[in-house]
Amino acid sequence: MKNTLLISMLTFQVLIFGQSETPVINSGTNSNQIGTKNTFEINATEKNDLQDTTQIEVKDKKSKAVILNKKDLERMPKITKESEKKEKKTKNLEAHGSSFTRSKIAASTQTTQRSPSLSQQKEMIEVVNDYEKNAPNSFEYHYFKYVSGNYNVNLISHLLEAQKLKPKNVDVQVQLVAYNYIKNEEKNLKENLEFLLKSEKIDKELLFYAEDLLESVAQNGVLLTHGFDDTYSALYVQKVLKKRSDVQIVSLDFLQSDYYKNSLQSSGFKIPNESVIDVNYLKDFCIKNESKSLHLSMTFPKPYLKEISSQLSISGLSFFYSNSTTELESENLGFYEKFNKKQLNSLSSEKVKRITSNYLPFLLSMKSYFELKKDKENLKEVNSLIEKVLVQSKKSL
Repeated sequence: MKNTLLISMLTFQVLIFGQSETPVINSGTNSNQIGTKNTFEINATEKNDLQDTTQIEVKDKKSKAVILNKKDLERMPKITKESEKKEKKTKNLEAHGSSFTRSKIAASTQTTQRSPSLSQQKEMIEVVNDYEKNAPNSFEYHYFKYVSGNYNVNLISHLLEAQKLKPKNVDVQVQLVAYNYIKNEEKNLKENLEFLLKSEKIDKELLFYAEDLLESVAQNGVLLTHGFDDTYSALYVQKVLKKRSDVQIVSLDFLQSDYYKNSLQSSGFKIPNESVIDVNYLKDFCIKNESKSLHLSMTFPKPYLKEISSQLSISGLSFFYSNSTTELESENLGFYEKFNKKQLNSLSSEKVKRITSNYLPFLLSMKSYFELKKDKENLKEVNSLIEKVLVQSKKSL
């Protein structure tokens, strides 16, 4: 029941849901601009007729009266020129900030690798250099500097400076969760995760899915996660709600960090030599660490799973990796009896509704099991669940 069912499932568009990724801030900067061209209307016939001490009434765009003398008027062209230069500089920085955001989002939503491409990394570094030159004390500079390091913990001073400038910024808190998890700073990690839930960055309804995901993992097993939704919700359930502390969560995304790699290696993992975190890296990681009871979150894009499909078995909301023939009927039956059926039937979040498509591989495998056992009662129930998931996730078989 393992490989033929699994391989056919992997062909369905429905089975793997591309989860949302960690957003990067829009770096727009507000500035108080001095009056530019056409800002003032001068209520005088000839400026040249004015004496230095003569005062005239002018109106700004909001029709508020202001008193200026001739010296003020002579300075206006210079002020306008400086203002235009400042405005242009600000717009250029904003444009560069937008290009950083685009590059980071493009890198984090790739379906075959977590590491930025060379061109994406180059563009991010160029933006950081521009901010360092023109706005070295800005929030954007410090935040971009840290993010461009791809979880380089040696750059933490920049992230902390960004936090000082914007203590309630959600994107900073996302990065702090990663940093504190990599560094094993449990207290700070818990506080950051609670902040993200209160700010609704972590969807509350996603927590029931994360509970089921962790329950899919064997005792003392390893859960490999891919992106924001599966990693951060699972961390919240484990670190804040104190569930399944025996499971080790390994984020493929965080493996961009050399510190994280070294930490895992110290705890007994074998780390691939490749520097790019991609499909081949995951394959190599699984081969080297098969004895660790590896479970892959079903949020992994299909290219990752196709490379190792013959070694995967359905285990709840995860794929269990093994080079030997593995039947998990009893484990899946146990999971079926206790997973969150009620929450699955009462969702309001559209994002979480889409993510529930990841229940389908498990539910379809249980349908086959109940058909084989001629268990009409459970077969009726599982068919109802499959139909519900298809409707709310807007998928089809």
